[in-house]
Amino acid sequence: MVKPFVKWPGGKTTELEIIHRYMPEKMNNYIEPFLGGGACFFSLKKEQYEQAFVNDFSSELISLYKLIKEKNPLFHQYLHEIWGLWSYFGTFSDQHFQQLRILYGRYKDEELTKEALKIEVEQFAKAKRIEIETRTPASLNINADRLIKELITSVVSKFDNTKKNELKKGDLPEVDYQKNVEASIRATVYTYYRYIYNERDKYKIDHELHIALFFYLREFCYSSMFRYNSSGGFNVPYGGASYNSKAFINKIDFLRTTELQEILQQTLIYNLDFEQFFKSITLQEGDFIFLDPPYDSDFSTYANNSFGSSDQERLAHYLLNNCPCKFMLIIKNTDFIYQLYNKPGINIIGFDKAYSVSFMDRNDKKVEHILITNY
Repeated sequence: MVKPFVKWPGGKTTELEIIHRYMPEKMNNYIEPFLGGGACFFSLKKEQYEQAFVNDFSSELISLYKLIKEKNPLFHQYLHEIWGLWSYFGTFSDQHFQQLRILYGRYKDEELTKEALKIEVEQFAKAKRIEIETRTPASLNINADRLIKELITSVVSKFDNTKKNELKKGDLPEVDYQKNVEASIRATVYTYYRYIYNERDKYKIDHELHIALFFYLREFCYSSMFRYNSSGGFNVPYGGASYNSKAFINKIDFLRTTELQEILQQTLIYNLDFEQFFKSITLQEGDFIFLDPPYDSDFSTYANNSFGSSDQERLAHYLLNNCPCKFMLIIKNTDFIYQLYNKPGINIIGFDKAYSVSFMDRNDKKVEHILITNY
């Protein structure tokens, strides 16, 4: 029983109380075809099941879990290097705050035009280039020009946005200037890491670094979103000033803890379509399947993988016709989902954000989420 450590859209941490309320008291094997961040799985005590079989269609997510399970030393080295450069830029921000604060003041007071500000920031960044390159690990020193460019772009953009906001809302408290400067510096590193991640084929980034960057981006991207540009590049921005002080090192260290490793060693991990996953394991009557599929919507896409209405129909067909064991499915309440599962022998339990519960009938359309069970 541990806390989930990968930020993932649609996590069910806040729904665990009601999930556990309706979960079977006994099970042989635990099965989860849409693992995501694993909130339900990791909330179980390992003594509650004999073995766990978990799956997700995201190859990056599953690679992350597998590298953690095998205690891959290169993966852990990269994580510490990613954290080390991130930490250095936090110190860099503190050391150069006053210089940058004065520069912003000149821009705010119209002493500098935006173009003149950019020239000043370029001079600042170029003066610090040798220091920055020296502190960048070889594994991450892939395109120094790009890193310096990101620094210039990030600082100028932050100063410009801050000035516009102050014109509308008034002067910021002094402490917020420091947070904003740090956020611009942190965004530099984030955007540089995102660039390396997106250009991994161009730079022949190895698998361990790719997944280490993926783990970092999951932690620091805005609101744990998935969003991609027309070229397939991940383009979610840095989470902002509130993310500046995230202690990512604590998560890195947690990956090697005995508590987590004991759970993972008792777990078989798959990267398949859910239907292929079910065919790959031998399900028995005493097993339990927990399902948290992507929500039914016009746009159910995460990690560049779509999950549409036809997939929801495939899933329902399997659960209603071929599933040999108990299952629980948690999903947003829509007419489409309700009609799929409103069958004899199936219980549909509606709940709202306050987790008041009602067994649904055809007229109960108010609840936001539903639990669907065959027991």
